[in-house]
Amino acid sequence: MTDPKLLSIVPQLPVLDLPRSKKFYTEVLGFELRAEYSNLLIFFLDGQELHLWGCDDPKIPEVSSCYIRVQNIDSYFAKYKSAIHPKGTLEDKPWGMREFYVSDPDKNLLKFGEPI
Repeated sequence: MTDPKLLSIVPQLPVLDLPRSKKFYTEVLGFELRAEYSNLLIFFLDGQELHLWGCDDPKIPEVSSCYIRVQNIDSYFAKYKSAIHPKGTLEDKPWGMREFYVSDPDKNLLKFGEPI
């Protein structure tokens, strides 16, 4: 018997409007759309996968998030400046990460971080 091996963990975020989200994730954040289904969008960015699924409850995206570890966070911060969360800025956190946050149109929080 072969030992099990974890291949990846894929965040799946809820969104209220799939076409609007598709436009935001491709045009603003630069994700590549790889597959589109009636209630699911599959994106890739720098070899990493992210799924968006359609939901009807606006409260769900407002409390959803994912953490994205990057290298050269200053470049990502400059690239995503137009989408930075209203209360967010690039700052060093006490837990040893340099972070900023992006909010998508449905208020999902994308937390970008790099070890200090």
